[in-house]
Parts: sequence; structure tokens; C-alpha cells
Amino acid sequence: MLNFFSDKKKYGGKWQVKNVRSFTPEEIDLVAKAVVVSSEFGNSCCFFMKNSDIHFTPMSNDSTLSVGEDVDLSKAQIVTLKKEGEHDIERIKL
Repeated sequence: MLNFFSDKKKYGGKWQVKNVRSFTPEEIDLVAKAVVVSSEFGNSCCFFMKNSDIHFTPMSNDSTLSVGEDVDLSKAQIVTLKKEGEHDIERIKL
């Protein structure tokens, strides 16, 4: 007999670091400018792409950059976080 809780979604767990990596030279080459902007749930990195697209990714909670500051992609890292029952999320750390 299966445990009643074995197939239930879990709540209240903590996000854990799954992976940390630097931007590749190819990724950096696609970006015209990256800047910290204020967003609904905190600060995000706004990527202004050379092809005119714009992408937003939240900044990590321990980011030292303020709104309006440029993000040096040669020093920034992409942090992938995991939590059971959730899709992985990414944050920008610098």
C-alpha cells in the first residue's frame, strides 16, 4: 500500500543551488547592454540584446548592485535553483 503523502505536492521547502556558471563568450556577444532594473518582486537584470530583443531575469538575493547599475557579464554568474515540486529558476549574481 502506498503512503498517502508519497504522491502529494510538497510546500515550504527551500530553494537549493543546482548549478552556478559564468556567461559564455557567445552569450555575452549577443548582449548590447545589461542593467539592473526594479521589478515587481525585487531587482532584475534587463538584457538589451543586439537584435533589439529585451529579456529580464531576477537578480539573486545577495546581489550587491543597485537599480541603474550596469551588469558586467564577464563577472556575473547564472545561478540555477531547484526545489522539489517546482520548476528550476535562474537568478543573476554579481
